[in-house]
Amino acid sequence: MKRLAFVALALVLGLGTLELGSRLVEPLLQSSPRTHPVYGSDDPRFLVLDPECGYRLRAHSEGTYLARTGARRPYRINGIGCADGELQGDGTRVEALFLGDSCTFGEGLEGSEPAYHQLLESRLRPGVPESNFLNAGIPGYSSPKALAWYRRDLARLRPRVVVIWIGWNDRWWAQNDPDWIRQFASLSQSGDTLMGQSALIRVMQTILTPISRRWHHAQFARNRPPWRPICEPIQFRENLLSLIRICQEGGSIPILMTQMSGARRLKDVPEWMIEGGALPDYKLFFTLLDAYNQMIRDVARKRDLTLVDLDVSLKSQSASALFDRPNLDPVHPNAAGHRAIADLLEPILRKLLYGNESQGDDGPLLKNKVTDPTRSPR
Repeated sequence: MKRLAFVALALVLGLGTLELGSRLVEPLLQSSPRTHPVYGSDDPRFLVLDPECGYRLRAHSEGTYLARTGARRPYRINGIGCADGELQGDGTRVEALFLGDSCTFGEGLEGSEPAYHQLLESRLRPGVPESNFLNAGIPGYSSPKALAWYRRDLARLRPRVVVIWIGWNDRWWAQNDPDWIRQFASLSQSGDTLMGQSALIRVMQTILTPISRRWHHAQFARNRPPWRPICEPIQFRENLLSLIRICQEGGSIPILMTQMSGARRLKDVPEWMIEGGALPDYKLFFTLLDAYNQMIRDVARKRDLTLVDLDVSLKSQSASALFDRPNLDPVHPNAAGHRAIADLLEPILRKLLYGNESQGDDGPLLKNKVTDPTRSPR
């Protein structure tokens, strides 16, 4: 019995020593862009499991997001899981909600560089200080996740306008990122669990999960299954239609945006997309970009919605002007790219929200009419 007690005591002391050591080591790991094994946040509780969406941003968390390009961007998640701070006023007046993925979240921006929705807020909100412009972009979100989140949590906010910019994550190779990786990362970092409170668990996960991912990618490269995307184009279209229906049933005006790309030629597609298993070959990058963008255009035309066609409107500008390192990350625009997006959206939102048409030619972005462009504020 004494031996058993001694072993138990030694085990407790050993684990305690490892936990203390991990708490000393953890800040050092936070300086690496690979701190978070799924998405690059220095907050080890950045993501939490979600029964419907798979995962979500942890409410009331803050930290620094570390992009693939090395850009570092601070964030602060509010109580409803949206980035960029708390709700203004009593939280009931939501002028615009920007639903999307890491592009909307702000990946690729450096420091305090504003994302497109922050620029729009600074340009449009001063006259109505109690209004809210919500960043509902979550890294890695595809249309099924965005639909589930909006339907369950965001529709009740009844935003006057919903800007939907989604699609990149629908087209990646479905089998390449098994759910257990993301779930383990989220679960082990959830502050609501004992695991999430342990620095030892977080440090082990930080070190071991990237190794597991590399092993999985190597296995995937040797035995590639037949390709299929996370969400087929037809299902992507149905998800968009469902989102639009929910928006309109709640009195919100949806606006769709196509994807813009920093890869203009075959050689511009980064090697990691193929070697890492996001896509089976380089040509498919452009095939899928066109296919999903065309679905967005078709839905906008079918539902008579406003379409901001970034793929068309910004293609005349050089990739290097809109993306910091397009050969490494052709997905996430830089500060100039976000300004260009805001410039396209501003006259549309100004008219929808306040009835003031800006001067000048809207150019090619207004592909369809809005069904109710003069809806008065609630």
